[in-house]
Amino acid sequence: MNVDNELFAAHPSIDVSVDFNDIDSDELLVRPCDVREGVSPQLGDVLVAGDWGARPAKVQVIEITAAWVRLRLLD
Repeated sequence: MNVDNELFAAHPSIDVSVDFNDIDSDELLVRPCDVREGVSPQLGDVLVAGDWGARPAKVQVIEITAAWVRLRLLD
């Protein structure tokens, strides 16, 4: 089991695994593999982002490419 799967198993409310240390202003970039299996982000979707030891935060999908998903921090 990889770290993201362990995170998702331990925190069922989290939709996407993020590293809040990588935040650029109010935006985050994540890889599609950082999204919980079964969640298919679409532009405008509001998801819950989280990481070990960090308070989950609401994020909005603002851009999707084959390589990454750009999220805007709402909380």
